[in-house]
Amino acid sequence: MRLSLFRFGAIAAALPLLLASWGCKDNRQAAAGDQYFGAKPPAPPPANYTAKRYSDTITVFTPMSDEAMERYTSGRMSNLGSNQYPEEPRATFPPPELDLRPPAAPPAHAAAGGDPAWNVPLTRTWSSIVIHHSASDRGSASIFHKWHLQRGWENGLGYDFVIGNGSDSGDGEVEVGPRWKKQIDGAHAGNDHYNQHGIGICLVGNFDHERPSARQMASLERLVRFLQAKCGIPASRVIGHDDVPGKDTHCPGAHFDLAGFRARLGGSPSSAYVPPVTTASTASTGKKSAVKANSVMSVP
Repeated sequence: MRLSLFRFGAIAAALPLLLASWGCKDNRQAAAGDQYFGAKPPAPPPANYTAKRYSDTITVFTPMSDEAMERYTSGRMSNLGSNQYPEEPRATFPPPELDLRPPAAPPAHAAAGGDPAWNVPLTRTWSSIVIHHSASDRGSASIFHKWHLQRGWENGLGYDFVIGNGSDSGDGEVEVGPRWKKQIDGAHAGNDHYNQHGIGICLVGNFDHERPSARQMASLERLVRFLQAKCGIPASRVIGHDDVPGKDTHCPGAHFDLAGFRARLGGSPSSAYVPPVTTASTASTGKKSAVKANSVMSVP
């Protein structure tokens, strides 16, 4: 009996302690459950603030009205919980204005495939193109210029252009003479009209013995087409030196196919422009052209 009473008293004394420890355990489990399995209701908002709940874990307290808050959070709270930020507004620009003007016409030398060095300002009327050969195996613009100065010609080289054969200048190389650059009278035709209004082109070589090279002919065609476009010269006025009135010469040589060349330019093979016969002279040199034909020294 005494033992039973003793056991009962011990249990009665320990019971409050057991109940207290059991309650602490329940409190800890409840706290853990709140953390991992749910959320407590939001606390009441401060005075003059309203609460707007966006999810189980997000509540915003603000003094703004519901309408103002809706405008402020529109587009900002939609990405909460993701790894993306709201897209920033993009700048808008007016569409580019279209330029409906027609393109500018290309310069004459570009349209005709000419070299820019040929495209000098014109200060006189050019009505024909006169083709020569040098009647020599070699030569260049500088060599011919030296020879013509030695003859006492103040302006030197009598031609406007010289096309090399590969001897002293490149095969097909077009050299521009000072007379073309300065737009002064030529000294190549032995005829005042053709010296003043005819463009002189000399191909290096003796075409009584051989034909001009393919590169020479290609450069000649390119140059002549440019001069035709720039000066308004038809193919019928592209002539050989032997077509100049008053000239008894074989220039530009028996093996230069002038008719075929004129036909490639789009003109009649047999037509040639013949101006009124004028006094045969070399006005730009101040001397009569009384030297041997078919010679560079006499400007064939």
